[in-house]
Amino acid sequence: MRIIWAIVTGILALPALLVTLIVASRDERWADGLVERLGQIHPHFGKGRLLVQAASVGEVATAAPLIDALNAELGPGALVLSTMTPTGNAEAKRRWP
Repeated sequence: MRIIWAIVTGILALPALLVTLIVASRDERWADGLVERLGQIHPHFGKGRLLVQAASVGEVATAAPLIDALNAELGPGALVLSTMTPTGNAEAKRRWP
């Protein structure tokens, strides 16, 4: 039964994902950083980076002391911060331009 449920939800999720991606790609707020929100790190970041995922503005604010400490310890450019919402993305850009 679990296998059937997994197949059915997978089949139903695919069209929903495609519609979401199409709609999101047309909205500038959601298009900015869409690739990162899907878990892909842009190749220009290179290898040997530490990824910090913060879903929204609240998580960006909560993670700020950790990110600042890691930046101080590892040096600038060692971290990649990924967010899931446009407002979280904007807050991250405001805090760490």
